[in-house]
Amino acid sequence: MLEVAFDGQRIGDGDVVSARPVIDVLIQDENRRLLRTDNTGLELYLQRPCLTGGCSFERLRLGGNETYWTPTDSTNAFRLRYQPDQPLADGLYTFIAAGRDLSGNQAAPYQIHFSVRNQPELTAAGVYPNPFTHQTRFFISLTGITPPSRLAIRIHDLTGRVVRTLRNPARIGLNEWFWDGTSDGGNVLPAGVYLYQIEGVDLPISTSVRLTGRIMLSR
Repeated sequence: MLEVAFDGQRIGDGDVVSARPVIDVLIQDENRRLLRTDNTGLELYLQRPCLTGGCSFERLRLGGNETYWTPTDSTNAFRLRYQPDQPLADGLYTFIAAGRDLSGNQAAPYQIHFSVRNQPELTAAGVYPNPFTHQTRFFISLTGITPPSRLAIRIHDLTGRVVRTLRNPARIGLNEWFWDGTSDGGNVLPAGVYLYQIEGVDLPISTSVRLTGRIMLSR
C-alpha cells in the first residue's frame, strides 16, 4: 500500500499546494516479518512546468536536508517526508511516487498534478450548500509559501451577536471548514438568516472575493 499527502492533506488532481510543500509518503508491507529500515525501493519523480510538452521527469534525491524518514513502526508502515529546500516556481507539476515492498512486490504508483503560485493571496471564499439543513461547508483558497498566522470565521445572528466562531489551522490550497448549525456552546440554533465574516487574513485578497455573506439555516 502506498499513500501520499501534501502538507498533511490528501489533495485532488490539480489542487494548489504551497511553494515548499511537505510531501509525506507512506508505504506499508503486508508481510509483518519484513521491517523496512531505509528508503530502498522507494522512488519519487517530479515533472516541472513545461510549455513545450513531453518534458522529462526528474528523479528526486532522497537524501540530505530535503528528506527525512522513520523506520517501520508497529503497524509495519514506513514513512518518508520530502520538502524542497527552495520554493518551487509557479506552474503545474506532476508528481509520481513508486515503491516496492521488501519482497519485491511493486505497489500501484501514485501520480497527481498540483499547482504552485508563490504570490500570497486569498483567491476564493464562500459557503455551500446555502440554504442548508444539517451541515454546510465554508471554503477558503490560499496561495503562497506559508499560510496566514491566524484565520477565523465568525457567525452572527441578525442582532449582531456572535453565535459561533470557527477556528482551524490554515493551509495553502483549499481549506474546508464545516458548520452544523450549532452555537459555540453546542446548542441547536433556530432556523433563520445568519451572517458570516472571515477574519484575520494577513495577506492580499483577490478583488473578486467577499469576506462576508449570508447563510440561510432551515429546519
